[in-house]
Amino acid sequence: MTFQPHLWLTKWRLAARSDQTRLRAVQRLRQTGNPAVLDLLATALRDKSVPVRVAAAAAVGELKSRQGVPVLLEAINDAAPEVQGAILQALKRIGHSEAKEPLVEVLLKGELTAQGVAAHALNALGWEPRTPEEELHYYVAIGELERAAALGPAADPLLARLLRSGSYPQRVAAANVLGGRSSEAALRGLVAALKDGEALVRTAAAEALAQQQNPEAIDGLLTSLRDRTPQVRAAAAEALGQLGGERVSEALLQALSDSSWEVRAAVLEALGRLRDPKSLTAVAARLGDPDPEVRQAAADAVAALGDERGMEALLPHLVDLHAGVRQAILRALNQLSPQWERSAAAQQMIPQLQTATRHDDSGVQSAAVSLLKQITGLTATEFSQTTQSLAQRRALAAEMLSALLQDGDPVVRLAAVEALARARLAAGVGALQQALGDADAWVQLAAGEALAAFEQRGAEEWS
Repeated sequence: MTFQPHLWLTKWRLAARSDQTRLRAVQRLRQTGNPAVLDLLATALRDKSVPVRVAAAAAVGELKSRQGVPVLLEAINDAAPEVQGAILQALKRIGHSEAKEPLVEVLLKGELTAQGVAAHALNALGWEPRTPEEELHYYVAIGELERAAALGPAADPLLARLLRSGSYPQRVAAANVLGGRSSEAALRGLVAALKDGEALVRTAAAEALAQQQNPEAIDGLLTSLRDRTPQVRAAAAEALGQLGGERVSEALLQALSDSSWEVRAAVLEALGRLRDPKSLTAVAARLGDPDPEVRQAAADAVAALGDERGMEALLPHLVDLHAGVRQAILRALNQLSPQWERSAAAQQMIPQLQTATRHDDSGVQSAAVSLLKQITGLTATEFSQTTQSLAQRRALAAEMLSALLQDGDPVVRLAAVEALARARLAAGVGALQQALGDADAWVQLAAGEALAAFEQRGAEEWS
């Protein structure tokens, strides 16, 4: 180089002990815009300081001179990824075909960041992949992961590497693509990603393993069921629901007490999918969960288990305060038994429904009225009138039969006792107790049996 006198101070500063002094010297060279400084920049590209080398590479790129290509290529294997990236950016800026082959070498063997820069630089130079290997590396480097995966199993190790060492968005994208792969490399990569430092990457890995449905992922997913982030625990629960097994069921049952409603809902969905009959009691208990989303999930899970015993647990929640829960309960009942309203358990719900027609919440009132109509065939008013009329008739019958216990004919008194017992008239209990002292032994015996039945069955069946 023909040395220009005004650059002597800058050249001297490039040899200074201070990193900052050398960096300022490179910045001065960058401002000249003169290709004559390339020799000095080539020296700076060998500097011990990474920031100085990065600045030198950027300065060569800004010159946009063909003469800068060999300078950059000589330093392209720099050990520092930042410097290598700056060199690739500079080559891209210069845009000379002489840089293609070195850039291809970086694309195939460089660090992930450098590969990305090399791919974009090659694209700017009009380069196209010539072999399947180049094509595969190129698509991964530019983020076209689906296209890379379409090239076959050879893509899986590259995608797994991206999942392990790529940027946060790259790791999420790689996990999503690997979920549709069945290779050992994909499985190992996803299981390892369950320990990634980013929660969304761990979540994506768990969701991908749910797609794979490979039992070898169970151990990793069971650990993720205790992850510090609720979204990860929920994704792990969903994935475990695709796998099943005794260990999985036990772990999911324990997770029903998770502090996060999102996790509890996911666990219920998983248990419903597994259809383990032993889980019915624990699943049904979540119908009383404080969160309505969980109560809905519990109703759906009870229905998915397919056990009609779940109806008794579902019925009391027909008048839940939350409309979505009420709908889920009805949906579950209809799934378990299309004729559920004819069951004895449904009939026992009538008093609760009557009370609910006077609830403060208008939605609960409306639901109760509708359910009474469905179960009894009567409107709430008609049912109330019918109930009152029936109560009056039963009271009159009890009064008449109690009076017959005073009849002089023991046959009539015996018939009256038996009638009170058959009708289960609670109002006649007092008369029956008096009949225990009747002069006729048969009347005494019948009265004793009737009272024993009353005590055994209780007032619920005697009215």
